[in-house]
Amino acid sequence: MAVDSERNAMEVRATGRQLQALLKKHHKAAYLVFPEDRSLPVRRRDILPRRWAGGPSDTFSGQARPGEWYALQLGVYAARKALADIGLTFTNLKTAGGSVISKTAFGCINLGGTDWCGQPFGKTVDVPKGEVQALWIGVQVPEDARGQYKGSITVRPNGVESTRVKIVLDVSGTVLGDHGDSDLWRHARLRWLDSTIGMDDEPIKPFTPLRVRDRSIHCLGRTVKLGPGGFPESIISKFSRSVTRIEKRGRELLARPMTFVVETDDGAAVTVSGRPKILAKSRGSVTWTSKTRSKTLSLTVSGRMEFDGYLKCEVELKASRAIRLRDVRLEVPFNTDAARYMVGMGRQGGLRAEPLRWKWDVTKQQDAVWMGDVNVGLRCQLYGENYTRPLCNAHYKHGPLNLPKSWHNGGRGGCSIRDEAGGVTLLSATSGRRTMKPGETLRFCAGFHVTPFKPIDTDGHWERRFFHVCR
Repeated sequence: MAVDSERNAMEVRATGRQLQALLKKHHKAAYLVFPEDRSLPVRRRDILPRRWAGGPSDTFSGQARPGEWYALQLGVYAARKALADIGLTFTNLKTAGGSVISKTAFGCINLGGTDWCGQPFGKTVDVPKGEVQALWIGVQVPEDARGQYKGSITVRPNGVESTRVKIVLDVSGTVLGDHGDSDLWRHARLRWLDSTIGMDDEPIKPFTPLRVRDRSIHCLGRTVKLGPGGFPESIISKFSRSVTRIEKRGRELLARPMTFVVETDDGAAVTVSGRPKILAKSRGSVTWTSKTRSKTLSLTVSGRMEFDGYLKCEVELKASRAIRLRDVRLEVPFNTDAARYMVGMGRQGGLRAEPLRWKWDVTKQQDAVWMGDVNVGLRCQLYGENYTRPLCNAHYKHGPLNLPKSWHNGGRGGCSIRDEAGGVTLLSATSGRRTMKPGETLRFCAGFHVTPFKPIDTDGHWERRFFHVCR
């Protein structure tokens, strides 16, 4: 009950009288730092918690286990002025006997970490006047650590005096082999934000290592053959029509090679046609490039395929002098008998029937379409160098799609799907008329998922059920 009472006090505002008394007591301080245990997370930025009304402490004490990723908080209250660009400085933690936990074992998730690409990043933390900022800090305790460790953390807002907080960490007990992940109350899983699991190119089950033979790349149940321009000229699926096994006989998705075409205003067309050159290959990925030049334009295709059947092609189009273009487009010619179903770009999933004419619309999360059959198909996503994954569903308006400058082209770009003679269903992603300036560079990016990804276990799927309880 005492813990529950303290938790409630963290979410209850200090009274006006309490706040006035606190500020009077610390009348010279621009801000106050409140060390806080992980069991009492700071949940509100807009109030000073009643629990802190008695004033801050200059010491944090905690109990840790060997091997634990120990989490703690420093609550920073901008009492009299806004704070800018808060930084932290850590010292080594030492015992009386000379054992050390290095300062490099510390980290603050608010100030930076490792992004989803495995690259380090930093963040600037500002605190408006009258608000509270929780700084979540973790320290990786070595497995051989034992005893009482002492050190400090210094809070350094830009332009104001720094504040030093002494740290006392008592380490005892058995080693936590999972660093504390099994106990949610330890908040050790916060370190997962910096995880690089899955960043390597090693295939995971049931996927198999990629095999490259000349211009053909083989993954589980599928083969992609690169055409002269670096885009696929053939996509073959060897999945059975029930998708329960892989067969020797394959099914071709494309009626002819994909093409990326730049059409000038006088009607001349430049097609990416350079021979693809494999740059690197591993068990989990293959990269390649292809280059084409004309008197005015240079086109460079950079491609990558991964072990699960995802591939992307990014085209860099550069003009050496001013040129008027009628269109820049990607054409994906499906075999009509393989383009039986369709979903995306405003169409709900089902049998493909009417032709599609689609335009970019930032109010809708639409940038991709899938066409295919049960045992062969292709999802095509259009994006630019400014792409970030948009938020979904009810949150979409807070993080909508970034319209790609290249494909969108001021609203002129779009996509069409129509049947043509000879059993061809053509997906044409166009960008429309534009004028390129001397030295201007445009980047057209397309991502493809070759489906299906893996055989399905129908018995296992039907035996297991998932449901979501809404409250």
